[in-house]
Amino acid sequence: MAGALAADARDPAARRHPARDGEPRALQKLWHEEQAELKKRGIKTVAQSPEASKRFVEGARSASLARMKERMEKAGGMENFEKIVQLFTPGPLPK
Repeated sequence: MAGALAADARDPAARRHPARDGEPRALQKLWHEEQAELKKRGIKTVAQSPEASKRFVEGARSASLARMKERMEKAGGMENFEKIVQLFTPGPLPK
């Protein structure tokens, strides 16, 4: 049955490596184009530290889960809240 696989699927070393094919340059070009479009539309972007990014993501997740919990409480279906949270947003529940 090994013959059913394409040669590059049988040999991991034969698989194409994106860094060798210029994809990083293409992604960098796309990023610059998107930044130019945002600037043209008057949207400013800012850089932030990895720690600030982590806090932002944690805050956004916490706020999203709070909204979901509130809606589930209103609908009367809290028995699956933790299960749903773990399925869609793995990690510890915010306090």
